[in-house]
Amino acid sequence: AAAAAAAIAAEAGEEAGGEAGEASPDNSDSSARRGGGADGGTIDSSSNIVMKESFSEYGGGGGGGGGANGTVAAVAAPLELTDTGAVRAFAAHVEQEHGPVDVLVHCAGVFISEGARDTTVINAVAPTLLTALLRPRLRTVSVMTAPKGQAAAPYPSAETLIEGENSDASDAGGMASLRRYIHTKQLFACAMTHLASRGVGGQHVLLGPGAVDTGIHAKLPAGTPRWMRFALWLQSFRFDGTPEWASENIAKAARGEFDSCGGGGGGLVETEGDGSRRVQVVDLGKVLDLDLCHDTARNKELYDALMALAEDGR
Repeated sequence: AAAAAAAIAAEAGEEAGGEAGEASPDNSDSSARRGGGADGGTIDSSSNIVMKESFSEYGGGGGGGGGANGTVAAVAAPLELTDTGAVRAFAAHVEQEHGPVDVLVHCAGVFISEGARDTTVINAVAPTLLTALLRPRLRTVSVMTAPKGQAAAPYPSAETLIEGENSDASDAGGMASLRRYIHTKQLFACAMTHLASRGVGGQHVLLGPGAVDTGIHAKLPAGTPRWMRFALWLQSFRFDGTPEWASENIAKAARGEFDSCGGGGGGLVETEGDGSRRVQVVDLGKVLDLDLCHDTARNKELYDALMALAEDGR
């Protein structure tokens, strides 16, 4: 999603409004060794992309404001999302080397190719921890899977987090893995909604990019039953768009085009005063009035459980 990353960095300086320091660090593509892309596409390297602007009219390395003389530099930094210690070290590195983060984009994920532990950590624990540590100033964009489907499916409990904690990749594949995958996406959405209620991460956008061929369906474990392989093969004829199209929607979210737009009630977190939403749910480029993660007590319980796993180093 290089085009999306470049567009994100080019816009963030204008919104930062001339704040001091590095104008626009952006973590695009929080990728694990196995994950990345729009909801889990195949990425071989284990790196995040930190976008940083400098403007010659401000003497080279100064803060934002935008302008025609702006240049964008992409800096790759390694991050292994299965290691929460590495996540903490990465956050400290970003803060020390690049300053405060304006926009954070979570794009990494795994489907059913991993065991219970790594699926939970990569899809939910690590990105939640990274958001809590970096505390983006403008917005946090989290690529989700089928927001409408998530809202309709039963939500997991805190106990779900430790299900299969001692298992490995040999348990991957089948209905249990599919159910676990959906649960990790729900866990992450609830955790982001809880952070939004605490004012952490700025405007949150839970973004469904649609069914996009990022290569994730090619990474199926040996235990995947034939019926699931067939269903995923059928899905390949119904992709909603290309990776470039999905990247453009991610870039729009990062630029703030979905911030606090759309009306309706739902159970989404609202700010005090103007009533604008701290959390927007977007699917296929449209803002949804969706009752997603509406239970504030459950959101806090799941967030606390995720953080407990992070503290345990799981």
